[in-house]
Amino acid sequence: MKNILLSGLLFVLLGGCATYPEHAPRADERSQFAARELVSSGRRVDMVVETREKLGLPDDTEWYETLFNPGISGFPIIGLFSSDGSLSYVSKYALPETVDGQAIDSPDAVDRVLLNMVSKAGRQAGGRVMLEGQDYLVFESKLDEGVTNYLLVYNKGSVLVETPDPLDEYAWGFSPKWKSERPTSLYVCQGNAFALTEEGDIKYGEDKKGRILPILDCELGTSVLHTRFLEELTTNPYFLYADKSPRVNRFYFQEKVMSPFF
Repeated sequence: MKNILLSGLLFVLLGGCATYPEHAPRADERSQFAARELVSSGRRVDMVVETREKLGLPDDTEWYETLFNPGISGFPIIGLFSSDGSLSYVSKYALPETVDGQAIDSPDAVDRVLLNMVSKAGRQAGGRVMLEGQDYLVFESKLDEGVTNYLLVYNKGSVLVETPDPLDEYAWGFSPKWKSERPTSLYVCQGNAFALTEEGDIKYGEDKKGRILPILDCELGTSVLHTRFLEELTTNPYFLYADKSPRVNRFYFQEKVMSPFF
């Protein structure tokens, strides 16, 4: 039995290596700091202290209170946290005061700007817009031979940055005016089957904020559409997506595809 389990584990690990070669570049210091929720709570403390010292910033203890809580309360967290307080994946964004000359002055404006970029990335990745809402898009693709894949992308919420944070400026390379509410607020779900009603129509559900969304059966791993979408989306400097699970093991940030293991 032990040999079977070990063989299965080796198969998964070797499969991950075959899909994502070891020569994939690792994240540099700024990229690591931008995705600091991926590392343990203890290491996160060290990264903040080291970065403050590197930037010559005065000591500030306010950040410490929220450092051990990445802000996931109210959302499903099964499999999201590891025992050391790190997240298994990060999917977030930051926006400056204006994007392409368009002022961003409200959460609705954030949704419009995000969905415009998401729509463009999905189409360039080879997807077709199948469903569309105020804060979500669903793409359909047959890029994987013999399989129809769907990609649901929606924004769980944004927050206004009242006071510029030098640490965020360092992480993103610009001063964010709006940020994702949580490190996983840009929801990217891939799958090949929707929940259906008795009549065979797509079933919709309500999230904790009362938004109505189609229910897609999310799957682990990556489809061609999922991979190309993330590559296209992160050509914009405003998005970060990283998943450190063996089957994905990828870090997308500002036109770079890297290994998430620091």
